[in-house]
Amino acid sequence: NRGAMLSLCATSDFAMRLRRAGVVVAPAKVFSLDPASAPNAVRIATGAVPSREDVTIALQRVRGLLAQNPSLLSVID
Repeated sequence: NRGAMLSLCATSDFAMRLRRAGVVVAPAKVFSLDPASAPNAVRIATGAVPSREDVTIALQRVRGLLAQNPSLLSVID
């Protein structure tokens, strides 16, 4: 399905942009049993983050990326 493929690429692009901003997330296709039908989502894991302040900074970066690129919201389920 071409539409699903484009969405998966957009989700991967979102994850890549976050990585460049210092926030590591995983696109759903990475942890889905069937990557072709994975939702347009990312997983944010906080278990290895050393402090609450670091989580706050990371989430502010996510918010900033979305604020600068509102079209990214349309690719997330």
